[in-house]
Amino acid sequence: MSLGDLGDVVCSVTLEKFYPKNIEIKWSSGVGNYQELEHETKHFIDESDCTFKCESECRVPGNFFQDPGFRVRVMWTHQSLNHPQNQEVTVTDLPWFPLMEDIPVPLLVHGREAKLQCEIRGYFPNKLEVKWLRREAKKPELYDVSPSDKYKIPMMDTKQDFNKTYICSTSLIVSMSAITDQGVEFICRVTHPSLKTYLEKRTGELRVKG
Repeated sequence: MSLGDLGDVVCSVTLEKFYPKNIEIKWSSGVGNYQELEHETKHFIDESDCTFKCESECRVPGNFFQDPGFRVRVMWTHQSLNHPQNQEVTVTDLPWFPLMEDIPVPLLVHGREAKLQCEIRGYFPNKLEVKWLRREAKKPELYDVSPSDKYKIPMMDTKQDFNKTYICSTSLIVSMSAITDQGVEFICRVTHPSLKTYLEKRTGELRVKG
């Protein structure tokens, strides 16, 4: 699989060592109800043993993979087979899942704002959900962080990387308090259709200078 210039996913299959040449290949996609897809198939001959090889390719709009139930199916039929063979691809089969960098912790001073930032790269499609969580000192429970007088959550800066995957930067701005924030931990948690569970990065327990 690869990413096309128009935001599409290029799916391909290679079949080898079959004879005779005639082989039927069908591509389809959907969520439950499959619709046939246009595709291109090229045939080659292996001169060493006079068998055949084919390479078949189709292009699927990348935004279709935002639905975890969406599937692409390729099916092939040949007289050497007792029944048709097929393969399916879902978003969890795509190789472009989020990679999170560590959260740098700046100098934390009582009464001043501090910016916690996490960079996330390498994902496709562009459907990333990010939330910030707070864990109180020495306690296991996590609490969602929402914009308030204490917290600012700027809009994520998202762009396309050189390899056509996406990269974004998410940040949390906290008005620090040596009284209420000593020893707390902030967590950046990410979900994406390509992931079976969430990813997260943690700041570790914070130390605030008074």
